[in-house]
Amino acid sequence: MKFLLDTNILSEVRKPKPHGGVLAWFMANHQSATFAIPAIALFELQMGAEKIRKQDPYRAEVFDFWAGRIAGANNVLPLDAAAARETARLMSKQPTVLLLDAMIAAIAKVNGFTVATRNTRDFERFEVPLVNPFLFPKG
Repeated sequence: MKFLLDTNILSEVRKPKPHGGVLAWFMANHQSATFAIPAIALFELQMGAEKIRKQDPYRAEVFDFWAGRIAGANNVLPLDAAAARETARLMSKQPTVLLLDAMIAAIAKVNGFTVATRNTRDFERFEVPLVNPFLFPKG
């Protein structure tokens, strides 16, 4: 199985005490699954770092380091031409607030991935395969 990790899943595994269901889901899938990260998640992570930079420069730098490590991985999927066109199709008659989710859904669709997210409600409208690791039984 191939999973595209939404930003909320990436953020969860970075926490000192991640949700038990998310950890159990990773442990159950880490040997047989392929995990990838949409470039859009890097955008969202960097936005988070920039948002806190003035109030907490140290925390922003830690975030920068983490995002940089993710950016350097070989499993980051871009918003390429096929995904950009698919995003436009998915966004037809949708509110613009869903644009980033539509981009992630499009990247998943054109690359044959299932989106792993806590936010399944907003993704359901895009008819992309979904999994919510937070609902996985805790180990």
